[in-house]
Amino acid sequence: MKSSWIFAFYCTLLFSFQTARAAGPTYIENDITHSTEWSLNDSPYVISNDMTVSPGAVLTIDPGVQVRFTVWPGNLAGTGPNLMIKGALKAVAGTKAPISFVSTIPGGQWGSLNFLNCDSANSILVECKIRGGRISCTGSSPTISSCLITRGKGGIVVSDNSQPQILGNWIKGNNYGLVLTADTASPVVERNVISGNNYGIYLQAFHAHAIAHNRIFNNLKYNLVNASAKPLDVSNNDFNTADPDQVAKGIYDGADNPGMGFLNYSPFTVAASYPPAPSKPVVLARPKRFETQFSLSLDVLGMSVFSSPHPYLVPSVGVGGQAFLDWRPIPLLSFGIGGQYSYFFGANTFNLNSFDIGGRIFPFSSGTTTEGEFYLQGGVGLNLLVLYPAGGHYHGYAGLGFREMVGTDQALDMGVQYDFYSPIGASTNVIGLKLGWTFLFNTI
Repeated sequence: MKSSWIFAFYCTLLFSFQTARAAGPTYIENDITHSTEWSLNDSPYVISNDMTVSPGAVLTIDPGVQVRFTVWPGNLAGTGPNLMIKGALKAVAGTKAPISFVSTIPGGQWGSLNFLNCDSANSILVECKIRGGRISCTGSSPTISSCLITRGKGGIVVSDNSQPQILGNWIKGNNYGLVLTADTASPVVERNVISGNNYGIYLQAFHAHAIAHNRIFNNLKYNLVNASAKPLDVSNNDFNTADPDQVAKGIYDGADNPGMGFLNYSPFTVAASYPPAPSKPVVLARPKRFETQFSLSLDVLGMSVFSSPHPYLVPSVGVGGQAFLDWRPIPLLSFGIGGQYSYFFGANTFNLNSFDIGGRIFPFSSGTTTEGEFYLQGGVGLNLLVLYPAGGHYHGYAGLGFREMVGTDQALDMGVQYDFYSPIGASTNVIGLKLGWTFLFNTI
């Protein structure tokens, strides 16, 4: 009987959470043949096969929208699906509500935002997050500004007759950060942070260029590779060191291979001598909006259990679970309501079933849900009498934890929590580790 009530309680929370969601997901099955707007209400948009924005059409994506690319099991990573832009793509967001292009599988690699002889004047990406895919330019010159481009086979690939404006982006964790592949490729590359890739900038072929005032450092193999026989001036970039020998170690050119051209990287700058690098784009930050966070946690409790009035520790180990629906009306605070079931076994065996009202405060962050932040949590709870026939108890908890974002809408919560339970009998104090998974959904 007890387990059936627990199941019903969690199902009620799940139902409430589902009904609070927006109208999405929206599945895109046909090419975009006329100008179209993708709105936050219908987000996320799911692309399962290669799709094309036809010539003459403009696809406008609103701030906060998430575009998900379905990666089928067995597909070669990074090959698709692709969004091919032969018309125009206008995705202009902001740090408060970035536009995301991600895989349906956490950590998966999809294809590309492929600009193919596009309407360059109307193709612009601002404050977007491209995770697991790449941006490819062929006969196209879009503007790519203040974006996070990460975990793809290639960050940005510039080929024939393309002169994109690549300004103030954070390009990290890709196989290649930036690749130039054609003698007619001549992008403007300024004020970017290019770090943590296998190769930072790979120059296979290029024409005129403007590569300056970037931070290019800590790429695993080389920061800069000249695979062309032509020389190139890449001066006035910051390599995170003032030591010429250290800078040279991160560069592959004619000094390493006589068949390659030389790269002139001197003078190189330090961070303070050029416009500041872009800040790390946030994952979610929506002041003046509501954020609904549905949490499912697996808790390991009872590293030690000490019962009042006894002054000694009672060894016990417990496991528990929690469903929690958070409401985050302002950036720093998160309030919620939920329930928890825990079973302790060992020297002190007992069950706990509680109805909790509590919250979290995120005092160490900027007030946004970023890729990692500390939080304090605390609250009070009352048990559900129907789940605890032996009588009621009151309950309080407090803890310290850390949240690490996984994608844009999920988070791993880790921490230590102290629980105080007072059933009809003696009160019980519990200290334990907590490990939880949180799903974040946005409401108007």
